[in-house]
Amino acid sequence: MKRILFTGFALLIVLGITAQEPFKVHKPFIEQKLGNMIGQWEYMAIVSISYAKAEGKTANEFGHYVGEQFKTSWDKEKGFKGLVNGMLWNLSCFSLEPEMEIVSQTADKVEMKCKKFAPYLEKNQPVFDVSYQEFMDFMDALMAPIAEYLGCSHELRTDEKWVYIIVQKN
Repeated sequence: MKRILFTGFALLIVLGITAQEPFKVHKPFIEQKLGNMIGQWEYMAIVSISYAKAEGKTANEFGHYVGEQFKTSWDKEKGFKGLVNGMLWNLSCFSLEPEMEIVSQTADKVEMKCKKFAPYLEKNQPVFDVSYQEFMDFMDALMAPIAEYLGCSHELRTDEKWVYIIVQKN
């Protein structure tokens, strides 16, 4: 009987000690927040593409839909310059250590390149059934209505390491 009481008492003490361990509010550094939010953005885009595919839409069709929604949030008065600067800004935010450069530029045309982004996609492609090409089709189609709205055209292509974007004033 003493053994049962002792075991029960010991169990209550252990449970009491572990139950009193409080939760803590995290205070991540800005770099940790940025890295987390980049991942969150990427996952949301990937899951959205996956959902669109499940609903019978292509990544391209869904990207065009998203671009149509976003286009009026861009300042139309800034046109070509606003589009190029906005793309450079947005692309630099897709990575903690963005590798970007302007390959060439004239008054009417800019070619830029950035290191391939969406690293989580490569790890999780089988889970979400979204390929890197579909992700890039989504990004390309998303940019098309925005570029057109700002009086421009764009081209997006990739190779093993880079995403190339050409923006041209119409």
